[in-house]
Amino acid sequence: SAIRQIQEETLKQQRYNSSFFMHISTATKDHRFEKLVVDKILNAWTNEVTANKGQGLLADFDIAYTDMLASNCAGNQLGEICIFMPSHDDVWKRFLKIFEDGAYIVQIVNSETKGDLQGKDGQLKLTSPLNIFIGGFKLDRGITIDHMLGFMYGLSPQTKQTDAVLQHHRTHALLHEVVVVGTEKPAVGVVIVEEDITPLSG
Repeated sequence: SAIRQIQEETLKQQRYNSSFFMHISTATKDHRFEKLVVDKILNAWTNEVTANKGQGLLADFDIAYTDMLASNCAGNQLGEICIFMPSHDDVWKRFLKIFEDGAYIVQIVNSETKGDLQGKDGQLKLTSPLNIFIGGFKLDRGITIDHMLGFMYGLSPQTKQTDAVLQHHRTHALLHEVVVVGTEKPAVGVVIVEEDITPLSG
């Protein structure tokens, strides 16, 4: 999120709100527990940033930045993307600012959700620089999420449900080609070929 914020502000002079979603259970009680866990992690990071300027997070940050830098370089070399990678120091400063400002929100999207989380375009509203959505059926059926940088998906159906898998993929916006890899227990994995979605470009 910090990387994409810097890229968009530099190239387009516009604010960038990113998203992430967790879909690992369909039970509403599980969603409440998952939010509790995510909130605890984010609160711990916020406290670390406030108390120690994030030094306890720096080693893990360095690993993540190195991986993202390699992805960006590979994408540029292959001609898949053409976008700069912000410096380590700039991304670190933005990362710290996200937690200093509390610029993130964790929301549950399920049958118990009150209020309208969708905008006029049908997509979930991104009201913060970093938006994390947790949910089940309501989250993966008929909803598209803009600027999604990552997701956690962990359902384990007992029968093949290719239509459900394709429904889940529409969450990520336009897909030119989808290749489904499965066995008798389809939770083994899914490979998605997405021609319009490239590393660190959207």
